[in-house]
Amino acid sequence: MVALQRLPIARICELFAALTERWLLLEFVPPLKPKIGASVVPRLDDYTVEDTEDCLKGHFETVVCHPSFPPERKLFLCEK
Repeated sequence: MVALQRLPIARICELFAALTERWLLLEFVPPLKPKIGASVVPRLDDYTVEDTEDCLKGHFETVVCHPSFPPERKLFLCEK
């Protein structure tokens, strides 16, 4: 969604907060590393696990980060 729509992570968190009544389970999937000769996707500078967690905390009372697989992925359980 981030790469295809070019939406900032702050806007995505805002949308998820508007669409949820109490709980949100979100899997953070980091951007794929470009292969040799591939172009970097523009406007993904704010797309880190830390920035995602910070944005979620702006909309939810509780944000808990859990491991996922592979280890670069994270699960965020959020409650309003």
